[in-house]
Amino acid sequence: MVTSILSAPLTRDEFIDARNHQDQQLNADIKSTIKQVELQSQRAEARSHNSSLKNPLLRISAVPAYRDNRLVLPDGDLFPSNAKEFYALRRPSVNSRRLRQLAYLVDFYDVEYNAWALYDQDDYDYEECDEDLNAAAAPRPEQTPRLALEDAVRLYPELAVDALEGILRLNEENFINFRERALALRRQSPPQPVKRQQASDPTDGAPKRTPPPKRVHKPIVGRALPKTVPDPAVLAELYHGEERGDEDDGEAKSGNTMPVWDDGSGRRRFQQHVLALAARGPRSSDGSPTNAETLSREHRSSPRAHTPPV
Repeated sequence: MVTSILSAPLTRDEFIDARNHQDQQLNADIKSTIKQVELQSQRAEARSHNSSLKNPLLRISAVPAYRDNRLVLPDGDLFPSNAKEFYALRRPSVNSRRLRQLAYLVDFYDVEYNAWALYDQDDYDYEECDEDLNAAAAPRPEQTPRLALEDAVRLYPELAVDALEGILRLNEENFINFRERALALRRQSPPQPVKRQQASDPTDGAPKRTPPPKRVHKPIVGRALPKTVPDPAVLAELYHGEERGDEDDGEAKSGNTMPVWDDGSGRRRFQQHVLALAARGPRSSDGSPTNAETLSREHRSSPRAHTPPV
């Protein structure tokens, strides 16, 4: 048994039930407080973003609402995407999308629209109220029937937009100033420079000269043979044999020598003959010139070889 000073004694089960009920209430209050803090934080963030907007084409942030113990955002299809679309709701037409958007936003944010018909500026004379500050407030007109949501947004669209503007924290002056500055900059922008016309080429009208045909290189038919150079050893033996033969002939014919004018043609022919024989190369048949001795014998047998130079 657990006794209480201020109440009748409770049984153990009754005490446990009472504590559980208190704990549930405390937890619910804590969760509700946390959600309220989250709601206020998200609302403050969205309103801060919207209040800093200046370009009417930038996206505006939706302010969340608290419904059924949870945070709810408006429908993206019915929420205006930018400030230009939002302020266009002041001119809705009957059965149009703007009218549906305006009615949805007024209902979502719980805007009080029943008093819009009571605050008509023509129902009050503010000059008379200013004359006597101590006078009683002007009596309000008799109670009018409640307005339906569709009738309220259709009859007073500007009041609906003004109420939503305060909830979303939009500042219309920022957008108006932005448009004015953009228009002023557009007017002050220098015109595009005009391109100068290029001077015409004086040779445009003259007939153009036909370029000469390109030289076509014809292919060379056949293949050039390499130049044959005689062996230096063979030439040395030939010249040595020639000098030796000239000495023998000179000794034999020293008694009856006749002076003959040598024009050098015989020596040149001999050199050409030797070069021709050396170019042919050695042969394998008998009797063919195969070395320097054979060439020397051939030379000595020729009649022009014994003509002594003058």
